[in-house]
Amino acid sequence: MNSSDSLPIKKPEPPTQFKYFLFAGRRINYIGEICLILISPHNGRHFYVEEKKLNDAFVYLGSFLRAKRTTRRVLYDFEPLDRPNKFQVEVKNDVAFLVNLEATLEDVDGVELFHCKTLGYVFCKEDLLPGNHWITAHLMSQSVVTKNGKVIHFEGKRTAPPQKPPHQLMSKFDPDEKYADKVKIGWLNAPRGVGKEFKNNGSKERRKF
Repeated sequence: MNSSDSLPIKKPEPPTQFKYFLFAGRRINYIGEICLILISPHNGRHFYVEEKKLNDAFVYLGSFLRAKRTTRRVLYDFEPLDRPNKFQVEVKNDVAFLVNLEATLEDVDGVELFHCKTLGYVFCKEDLLPGNHWITAHLMSQSVVTKNGKVIHFEGKRTAPPQKPPHQLMSKFDPDEKYADKVKIGWLNAPRGVGKEFKNNGSKERRKF
């Protein structure tokens, strides 16, 4: 018997089923490839993924998504998500900005940092008084590490408080909807069946007369 016959056959490692919640925060040139940096807003884990590969999965700069990861830290099975209500996004050139975030400015390890529920600690370069602020944040090209080893991935700047949307009547088709934002672009983004219900109601009313 050949000694090699008794050696165990190595099976390929199965990909993990763990999913990351990610934000496509910045476009960079990485080793000759145009990539997007995908970062988990909650824990700072980040990945460089070729932009074309993401675009093929309908993921773009400023998108939110879920993705699975192999044991070698390679992402796959990209799943684009609707933007969470707690985030507002503006894309400028190669950077996606998260706007209208509530944060508290604190001194952490001798460094001025904003702290917000959605992103954790955010680097501050401005000379501001401690306390509550509204900020716009973006993913930095290079993370900042405090003297005690805290890694900061986002930088923020103070902005004016957001204006409240004008009061509108709630849609009778969706009692949980606070503002009828979908009306701005007609029925294009209206809940499924709304147009049909509207027409049916109209036809019933016409029959009464």
